[in-house]
Amino acid sequence: MVVIDGNNVAYSRKLHGKPMVENIEIAIKYFEPKTVVDIFVTTYLAKFINNLSIFRNLVNQGVINEVPHTVDDDKVILKFAYDYDDYIVSNDKFRNHKEYSVEWIKNHRIGFSIRKNIFHIDRKIESYNMKRMTRMFSKKQVDSGIMEELN
Repeated sequence: MVVIDGNNVAYSRKLHGKPMVENIEIAIKYFEPKTVVDIFVTTYLAKFINNLSIFRNLVNQGVINEVPHTVDDDKVILKFAYDYDDYIVSNDKFRNHKEYSVEWIKNHRIGFSIRKNIFHIDRKIESYNMKRMTRMFSKKQVDSGIMEELN
């Protein structure tokens, strides 16, 4: 499974100075259906995103999880990935989060680029373990539990 830093992906390319929801869609298409994708963004992203209609649709479908402005989205992303031993798709090196070892972040963070509307990762993910792709409880329960824990 992968956890996508939605703000980082959205801001990786801009349209008229605005972060692009299309970047998130391109990332989703790259990983699905090969693996489960969890995407986290801050609630503030909606104020700046280039296409609010598409963004809201993805949120309403449960594709994108909005993190309340009172919670550090990086902490949610890191905790979620750590708890489930997931990879994190982000160009953020998370240097200001000392609660996770530099080695763990290095082994779990996957950098990316988007060129000509094609998503590229910096390294190959070793395997898509099918056991890791199934969860015995609902994603929403996990998300709300992590949010409460970090709030």
